[in-house]
Amino acid sequence: MHRHDVLYILKFWTMGLLLSTMAYGVVSTLSCACFFILRRRTDGGNLGRNLYLGLRTYIVVMFLLSTVSVIYEISSLLGAVVSSQIQESWFSGANPSAVCFVLANWGADGFLVSISMRL
Repeated sequence: MHRHDVLYILKFWTMGLLLSTMAYGVVSTLSCACFFILRRRTDGGNLGRNLYLGLRTYIVVMFLLSTVSVIYEISSLLGAVVSSQIQESWFSGANPSAVCFVLANWGADGFLVSISMRL
C-alpha cells in the first residue's frame, strides 16, 4: 500500500473513531442514568426485585461491551499511526471490536424480543 493510501485510510479511520467516541459518550451517559434510576427504585413497584437486578446487569454488560469496543478501536488506530501500516487483520470480522459489536446487538435484540413477548 502506498503511503498516500495509508494516510487517506487513517484520516477516515480517525473521523470514524471520533464519531464512535461521541456515541460512546451518549451510551455512558444513558447507562449511568438508567443504572442510578433502577438503583433508586428497588421498592418493587410494578416490577419484581429480580427484574430490577436483571435490568441493572444488562445495563452493565452492554456498557462494558461498548467500553471494550472503544478501547480496542483507539489502540488499533494508535498502532496504525505509530507504525504507518494498516494490517488486514484489523478489518476482519474476528477482531474484538467486531465481536463486542455483535454481542451488543444480540443483547439489544434479545432485550427487545423479551419485552415484546411480555406485552
